[in-house]
Amino acid sequence: MLSGTDRTCAVCHEASQQVVILSTNEMGPADLDFRPPQMMRSTMRYWVEECPHCGYVYGQIDTLASNAGKAINSVLYRENRASDGPERQIDRFAKASLVAENASEFRRAAGYALNTAWAADDADLASVASSARLRAYELFRAALETEQDAEQIVETRVQMIDLLRRAEKWDEAMTLAVLVLQGSVTGILRSVLLFQITAINRRDGRCYTMQDVEQHSMPKPSPSAPLVDDLGPNPVLVAELVAELMLAVPESFWDPMGGFDPDDLEVKFNLDRLRDRCEESIQRVWQPGISREDLKILAANDFEDAYRPDYGWPHENEERFW
Repeated sequence: MLSGTDRTCAVCHEASQQVVILSTNEMGPADLDFRPPQMMRSTMRYWVEECPHCGYVYGQIDTLASNAGKAINSVLYRENRASDGPERQIDRFAKASLVAENASEFRRAAGYALNTAWAADDADLASVASSARLRAYELFRAALETEQDAEQIVETRVQMIDLLRRAEKWDEAMTLAVLVLQGSVTGILRSVLLFQITAINRRDGRCYTMQDVEQHSMPKPSPSAPLVDDLGPNPVLVAELVAELMLAVPESFWDPMGGFDPDDLEVKFNLDRLRDRCEESIQRVWQPGISREDLKILAANDFEDAYRPDYGWPHENEERFW
């Protein structure tokens, strides 16, 4: 249910009528980036308000965000000038995100950036949606620097994985998925992570919902692309096994680097090297007719036999990877 209300802009102090949502509902599963289903989805145009006099955009224009004047006078803010149509909604959310960012309200700014992506999705503007998702990702990262709630941190990182996957940042998405799975993630969040890893391995950047996770209704590989053939393992199988082997790397491996920090250059280097060497081992031990599980076990053994000294574990009685 919608209603009109008078608002006085906190920036220019002019009055205007705005539309507010009195009530709505959600029927169906949310997307993996937490976009709500209908009917809430159809109210998106009313999630921010815009002053028709000065152009201030925020959740409620009678609320003054810190540094709002600086934000609305910035070049980036003024570049968003669409007058009507789908682009207008994209611009409104982008402006609200800039206002919140200038106020150092990074989680709110990330939310508005994600709203920008959703509006761009609806307008079939793929490149705009991708850029907005990457902006939301960076703003969520900034928000996490001061976040104290452990549960909120995990949920946000799971959301960030979907942002990276939808933007086709495959390596970054997989790195973050590995980081999150190394924690004590259980229940539906763990199911979402495993679903995301499968999608990342298949280079699948499409939108999925929580129902897809519950039913695991991701499209299956084509029957014409078997898991193995006479020339070598199928690339999908290789990618999945590499991901599984990477997830089994013990936390102690990262301890000399100060723990698993995906932004640390040394961690990134070793993560890439681990992936490459896992794939080399899979390719080396593969043979026609080998089962998936046997291939994984032989690859793990081959990796440790070939590269164990490089990782500082030269003795058999020390901890093994797998």
